[in-house]
Amino acid sequence: ALKCGGTFDDVSVPKERIIGTAYLLGDGSMKSRLQVTMTAACPDIITEFSVLFPEAHKAQRTKAPHIYYFRFPTASAIVAWLEEDNLIGKISDTKTIPSWVFSLSKEDTVLFISRLWATDGSIKKYHKQISITYASCSKVMVLQLQSLLAKLNIFSTLRHKQAFCKGVRCKDVFELRVETRASCKTFLDLIQVPGKPVVCIPQTLENNNRDVVPI
Repeated sequence: ALKCGGTFDDVSVPKERIIGTAYLLGDGSMKSRLQVTMTAACPDIITEFSVLFPEAHKAQRTKAPHIYYFRFPTASAIVAWLEEDNLIGKISDTKTIPSWVFSLSKEDTVLFISRLWATDGSIKKYHKQISITYASCSKVMVLQLQSLLAKLNIFSTLRHKQAFCKGVRCKDVFELRVETRASCKTFLDLIQVPGKPVVCIPQTLENNNRDVVPI
């Protein structure tokens, strides 16, 4: 039987809204309409964000000049979009992906995932193993992302991790991990993530124990 992760629609959404929402879900702060901000260190993200949202006030961090801080005026379109999506007031563990994302075309779904992955996602190669993961304090958002990946025939597992900051327990983290070489290859073929390295799938024999009948 073939795995099926859902179907795509063709709802038209401005590219600025898709990209801006993805970046702000990962690296943004949306405590109120007066405090919609984003912090970024990746040059690719900083350049794209600056071009798409010239109205945002951009400033460098004093102690870390490679980090840029963006602040949106209340009249900005992105603030209105966030308010429409009920994201204003959400914090790291209560953020959710807006419902319209699940009605996007395949191309726009890939665009959204790529920009969200650019924030808290990771693509690494350890010796002969590929690691593609995404981490967030919001379990709901991670489960939603898992659903979006499944629509692209990219399958993953979810892991709950306890987190500590300077020895003090902080919000738990939920990590999504792309599983099987086939899913990793599909991810890398379809999704180009800004700021993440280009890695190649190893040519060694796959040892996959996830889609087999136990001995």
